[in-house]
Amino acid sequence: ADWSLGDVRGRTNVALYNSWYLNAQVNTSELIQNQQEAVTQNAARAIIRGVEVENTLQPTSFAELTLNYSHMNAFYSRYITPLGQDLSHLPYAYAPKNKGGASARLRLPAASAIGEIWLSGNFSYQDRVFAGFSAVTPGSYLPSYGLLGLRIDWTKINGTGFSTSVFVTNLTD
Repeated sequence: ADWSLGDVRGRTNVALYNSWYLNAQVNTSELIQNQQEAVTQNAARAIIRGVEVENTLQPTSFAELTLNYSHMNAFYSRYITPLGQDLSHLPYAYAPKNKGGASARLRLPAASAIGEIWLSGNFSYQDRVFAGFSAVTPGSYLPSYGLLGLRIDWTKINGTGFSTSVFVTNLTD
């Protein structure tokens, strides 16, 4: 939905989803001749449900703010390995339960003849994720993390159609 409150313009998007997978595949490992080998297996059934919300605000013509969040419940509803191990109800691989972010974009004051200069920053966060199966353990996890990024864009350089950008995706590391 596009909306306005006085001079502030905004956009809000909401998505709800509920997915059922049959014959979902997983990357896993098996012991083959006493060696652990990577294989792809059929994981039978999986369910993925969630909600995503994204909000964008433009309080002025030279500023834009964005907030987004998603919550996902993803798991294998039925997965029996070829060795008979029941891995049903384990989390779906690489599907974070919570994920979110915030960003701000500002147009710096500059003479219109040289173009527009935009400075932006963003922060994103993701919960830990289930990383998959092995022949030894039913699963492992990758830790949660946050990323801080900065970017500067120079558009319409000297009245032309050219643009350039410089950015850092993970400023703290």
